[in-house]
Amino acid sequence: MHRREGDYANAKYWFRRVGGHPVFEQLVERVPARISLSQFPAGSGPLVVGGRWDPFALVDACQACQTGRASKAVQCCQDVQQWEWELLFDHCYRRAVG
Repeated sequence: MHRREGDYANAKYWFRRVGGHPVFEQLVERVPARISLSQFPAGSGPLVVGGRWDPFALVDACQACQTGRASKAVQCCQDVQQWEWELLFDHCYRRAVG
């Protein structure tokens, strides 16, 4: 939610608290298979580094989109965030029901 609110420092704070998460592994598989990572803003950093998901790079990409520095990447950022939410809700549901 902090990304949507434009509170990027707080978004990064919470991702530091999360550390690794099983959803990140699924994003590593899903995102490069569905979109070209070269469509993301320059300076935001790659979303996948050494086979690992970098949530901070997505925060930076969203910030670049919201501040108008990367208008062509808006749809990509929205798509990745949608997949992130879907995977997280699925993960939570599976944990809740066993």
